[in-house]
Amino acid sequence: MKKIFFLLLFGCGVLLFLAGCGAKKASCAPESLKAPELVSPDNDSVEGISPALTWSYPDATCAPEKYRVYLAIDPYYRDDMGGKTTPIGAGGLWTPGKPLEPGRAYRWSVTAISGGKEGPKSYENVFYTGPSCKADELIAPTLVEPRNGDSFYTDTRYFRWIYTGGCIPDGYKFVASGVAGGEQILGNAEGRGALKIYLEPCDKGSWRVAAMVGKTVGPFSDTFKFTQYSGVAYGKVCRDAPPAPTQYVPSPTPIEVGTTLISARFREVGNCRSGPGTLYSLLVIIDAGTTVNVVGRNADGTWLQVVRPDGGGDCWAGDSLFVPGTDFSSLPVVYVAPPAPTATPVQGCYVVNQVTQNLECVAPCPANAQPGGACSP
Repeated sequence: MKKIFFLLLFGCGVLLFLAGCGAKKASCAPESLKAPELVSPDNDSVEGISPALTWSYPDATCAPEKYRVYLAIDPYYRDDMGGKTTPIGAGGLWTPGKPLEPGRAYRWSVTAISGGKEGPKSYENVFYTGPSCKADELIAPTLVEPRNGDSFYTDTRYFRWIYTGGCIPDGYKFVASGVAGGEQILGNAEGRGALKIYLEPCDKGSWRVAAMVGKTVGPFSDTFKFTQYSGVAYGKVCRDAPPAPTQYVPSPTPIEVGTTLISARFREVGNCRSGPGTLYSLLVIIDAGTTVNVVGRNADGTWLQVVRPDGGGDCWAGDSLFVPGTDFSSLPVVYVAPPAPTATPVQGCYVVNQVTQNLECVAPCPANAQPGGACSP
């Protein structure tokens, strides 16, 4: 009974907080909309299966006409289960139309709406639907990607899994053979069913995951094998690589109407390259704060294909260069052939030309090299 009383008291307090004071505010102009500020659930908190999502609006001079809630489930956070709701005083409150799945991770954010236009999206929070797992009820996680036997051409890769036990573990033990740093203990907030791994050229390995409560490690998942082909990298050639994906040739023509694109902003100065990786040639440097249209991504979303702001066609930038909070998962996957191998330069030496008395770079190094400094002709 005491617990119910405190829950009711807390609920009333939230409503009073959101209701605000004073006369009804004027509607916010569409061009002045601001990003709402999330209140609860807190990031990485464990909630029930019917959580109340609350937020506040940072502009005290006006109120949006509506709010749009975005809610998505792990591991990709692609399926939007949110909806629209009317304001409550200085903010908003929304609950899912039906109970959520127990023991899963959910990501949510909010936008304000006026005049039919959505404003900027809030930052994103992740919460978990409880209950918390007990050590004796742990089960094996289900691996999502890379699938068993997968091969890929990227030097980074997301490994994703889900836990279907109807409760939330404290964390996970991730084990991958054949890669550096292949055994890690992850807290739930760190892992969230996904871990980015950096791979060496031609890596062949396997991976598996187990859920944990405290120091207790539960049953491991199945073991999946994978191969990373990078074509040519650091002078190493993957001899058994299958045919490379079809070469994509960037087009300088404008994007056609109806093509999938997403606007995103660079949070720092970034290199934009001819392909998805640092081995591809640098095409242009894009300044921090520049907004670009993003039209494609590589298979794991670590590199994004953007329309160059200088009108020179397309280029590729790493996902970490962009302001966080934008979901690029709906973009088409674009395959680019591995970069051509770079020829190893011939080492030469400076030699004094006996006629002109000038230093000339000669390769290979002759026996009479003077003064003998290394050079590349």
